[in-house]
Amino acid sequence: MEKSEFCKSLYTLRLITAFFILFFFLFSGISLIAQAYDDDFIDKWDYTINQASNDDESEEEHTEEQPDLPKKKFRMPNRSFEIGFNANFNYYNSALSLRDIFKRPIAILKLRNEIKKDFRAIYQDKITINIDDFFYYFNFGFLAEIKPISIRINSKDKWGFGLDIGHIEASGEVSLPGDMLDFSKSKKIKTGAYVFADIGIPFFFHVNEFKLKFRPAVYAPLLYNKVNFNYSFSKSYHKDGEGMRVALDYKIELYSITRLAGLETGNLNELGNYLSNNFLQIMQKNLGFDMGFGIEYPLYSWLDIGADIANFPVFFVGAKLNNSMELSGNAFFDTGYINLAEVIKQKEEYKVPEEAYSFKNIFNFTQRYGKNAVRAYRPFKMVFYGNIRPFDTPIISFIPSLGFSVNQLYEKPGTMEGGLTACLDLGNMLIIKGGINHNDRRWKNSLDFILNFRALELDIGISSQAKNFVKSFKSYGAGVDIGLKLGF
Repeated sequence: MEKSEFCKSLYTLRLITAFFILFFFLFSGISLIAQAYDDDFIDKWDYTINQASNDDESEEEHTEEQPDLPKKKFRMPNRSFEIGFNANFNYYNSALSLRDIFKRPIAILKLRNEIKKDFRAIYQDKITINIDDFFYYFNFGFLAEIKPISIRINSKDKWGFGLDIGHIEASGEVSLPGDMLDFSKSKKIKTGAYVFADIGIPFFFHVNEFKLKFRPAVYAPLLYNKVNFNYSFSKSYHKDGEGMRVALDYKIELYSITRLAGLETGNLNELGNYLSNNFLQIMQKNLGFDMGFGIEYPLYSWLDIGADIANFPVFFVGAKLNNSMELSGNAFFDTGYINLAEVIKQKEEYKVPEEAYSFKNIFNFTQRYGKNAVRAYRPFKMVFYGNIRPFDTPIISFIPSLGFSVNQLYEKPGTMEGGLTACLDLGNMLIIKGGINHNDRRWKNSLDFILNFRALELDIGISSQAKNFVKSFKSYGAGVDIGLKLGF
């Protein structure tokens, strides 16, 4: 009997537990629905019940018609907690358009049956490059970002904080000047590339009507590349006659947080062993620190203004790179030492004088460990913006922006940032953005879609871009952006 009673008690306990679990899920569902309809939903519910009670108690005395409750349009509230992933890749150049490689979309649709049989039918019959564009001004650049983990906690948009883990940004550019073949001028080219990884703690709060945003971050430059290339043309005078002297020198520096031994020979085992044995020491000596700031203020009911600062450097705490590889060289050729009469007379037997040229030092390779350290700072940006809602509603808004950025890798470190973005916001569930902006030294025409189901959000964006404004509309570059957020 005792065993039977115990079984009955256990069965009763299971029923009670199941009831509480069911009640919990039902209550959670009701809470989410109530939250989705905004906090005013509860007030309206209480108002309706109290009004009905008053009507029952004083039905005979009450003769005035009750005012209609104000109708409020539904808008999906922002998540209280979310974890997200985002990745984007962008490239641009000045010589080759996607339209030079692929057939037009209409032609692709007409040839879809042939493309199924042979995918190469999607390409143009002839791929051509405009040589004039190449020599007038050539550039190629890329920008890629991977943000594997972004966590956010938001308390009714009043305050919030988060954690960004393992965000990686890589960027680089190669540019040749438009007057590269102008032999009357000397040229200097400076460019580079970098790969940064960081961990950041973004947070925001309000002071009266001001919204303040901060993002302190610790970052490490995984790779940092600087390229300096100089060449000059000048007249030369010698006893054999007058000529032209062409001289060039270059220096390619590749900095890293770790020793690069074995990289030049392709033996990566030595590099891998050094990384695994000295990882903590490398991180302690090579980390940098910078800050992000932001401020926003509702100037009018239809206008918000603000400013954002990204990667504000904390001097003396910039990441230090102690290991580098350098490839450098110089050469010259002087036609003033060449006697044209002797060239015509001797033809193949003529030998160019040794003093007329030098290519002995064209390739010099050196490695440095713990010497000539360089501090690497991430590109600084400062942008002012406005959020204009012409109909005093978030459904349609325009966001103009203007600012500047500074990147020490380039010959001209400063450049303009800014543009205009239009936004269509349908209840915070479907958001469509289209913009024309100058960001990171190139023009970018973008179209972004945001599908928000509260528990899940999907972000998709595409863009056409180029250094030249006109070419940014002709698919000389492209970008894709994808993001995923989960939360409640």
